[in-house]
Amino acid sequence: GFGYTGTSPVGGGHFTLTGAGVLCFQQHKGTNNRAARKGMEYIDRHAQISYKGGPCNLYEHYYVSQAAINHGGKSWLDYNDKFRDTLLSGQHGDGHFRSPPNPGPGNKNDPVYHTALATLMLEVYYRFLPGTGFGL
Repeated sequence: GFGYTGTSPVGGGHFTLTGAGVLCFQQHKGTNNRAARKGMEYIDRHAQISYKGGPCNLYEHYYVSQAAINHGGKSWLDYNDKFRDTLLSGQHGDGHFRSPPNPGPGNKNDPVYHTALATLMLEVYYRFLPGTGFGL
């Protein structure tokens, strides 16, 4: 996985920047890049998102959603099943997303911040189609 510094993961015992790292490698080296593939394998094994009980680090998952759709296949299908319904469970009738429990290191309990990230994640289907030429 990819983290901020060092070899010790933060954010619930896993590397929270893995999605960002994978996305960078995918866009600059392609989805077949070894680091991108290994990062997706890490995401496949460790990605967790729960709006009800946590962990729910939307900053982490904003990047994971883009990396997963770029990678495509089973990784995308499995991740999409994990995040879509749980994310929508955090949305209020007026459209905003409540602050989730255990939102990850450095996150503020700001509904505007969480609404922005959740909206960007849900736009992955049409705003962030695979930028690598691969995917779905």
